[in-house]
Amino acid sequence: MNAGDLKTVHDAQVRFFKSHLDARLDTVEAYRSDAHDETINTPALLLELERIDEGRDAGDGRDALRCSFTAHCVLSNLTPGVDIEVRNFAAAVFRLVKRARFGLGELVGDPEAITAGPGEFKPGAEGCESWYVAWEQDVFMGESVWGGGIVPHTVKLGWMPDVGTGHAGDYEQVTE
Repeated sequence: MNAGDLKTVHDAQVRFFKSHLDARLDTVEAYRSDAHDETINTPALLLELERIDEGRDAGDGRDALRCSFTAHCVLSNLTPGVDIEVRNFAAAVFRLVKRARFGLGELVGDPEAITAGPGEFKPGAEGCESWYVAWEQDVFMGESVWGGGIVPHTVKLGWMPDVGTGHAGDYEQVTE
């Protein structure tokens, strides 16, 4: 399988959060830095890819990108009990992220280094309260050298000239 590009990951995240929180959210979309002057229908979850570093090698030829994602949980100041409700919103997102692969299976690793805290996102004239949920996740790009086949789990090492079918007993197992 091939993730193709980061749009594939973003679209999967949007689908995931909509499927789990749709009844409670008016907006699930990409975070835009220019949105501070626009009205956003709340409750809103705005997804942002903040940074890309080198990820952990999966050992199958795919490129591993260590992506730092942030989900901005945004509520209008007009929400009753907005101070605690925005925290509840962030806690719900935190719980969803903990084991989320967003329907992408082996195209992504498990989320790690999950954190949450008060946000600084305050668009519109009436203002909003926000909290963020941030996490890191490896995203694997490109095709596996195994071509969707079986990945070997046992590796044995042989030394020349004692290699080949006649020397199966001479091999040393190096992994299991």
